[in-house]
Amino acid sequence: SNSLVMILNATDADEPNHLN
Repeated sequence: SNSLVMILNATDADEPNHLN
């Protein structure tokens, strides 16, 4: 996941859903 997605999606432990 990229930084922006990680910030928005802190719940994604190992990018289970990087669709967003």
